[in-house]
Amino acid sequence: MERDKQIIQLYADMISKKKKIYEAFLKLNETSKSTIKHCVDTAYISMSIGRGLGLKESQISELAYAALLHDIGKADIPIEILNSTKSYSTEEFEEMKRHVQYSEQYLKHIPRRIKRAILEHHENYNGSGYPEGKSSREISLYGKILRVADVIDALRTEKPYKKAVGRKEILDYLDSKKGILFDPAVVSATINEFKI
Repeated sequence: MERDKQIIQLYADMISKKKKIYEAFLKLNETSKSTIKHCVDTAYISMSIGRGLGLKESQISELAYAALLHDIGKADIPIEILNSTKSYSTEEFEEMKRHVQYSEQYLKHIPRRIKRAILEHHENYNGSGYPEGKSSREISLYGKILRVADVIDALRTEKPYKKAVGRKEILDYLDSKKGILFDPAVVSATINEFKI
């Protein structure tokens, strides 16, 4: 866990030196502290999944970087949608989905593997995700890991419009959606890594 903190601190320091990205983080920190927390928590989860899959430490570090940046595009989402206390309307949800595309402007000098994972973190294994409707082998391993980590943190976090879900329910949900939303191998590694 101490090593994970060091990795996250390293990339947080790197982010602070990238002007455009740092400005987006400052804006998010003012408008949605919960998004910043979610990115950090998703990084920890991603690293655990990466270890469960037997990835090298260099790959785990890249995963942490991708997770820290995965919602950077939310800096451009209108604040009333970003901080909504109720479920989204169809129009609001369509705007929220655009955060993936909004991310691109911040990722110009980010390594390709990391950028790709960020742009794929809402792609589903069966092709029903967004923004491109990629499926199965079209999605990078990092993108598949971020997809699972992002959902885990979303499920376990209480929001004004939903209760937090416990560990067993989260693992059951992942298992029920493997081969649909999530890569089966990533789900298996996650379940093994997060079992009580």
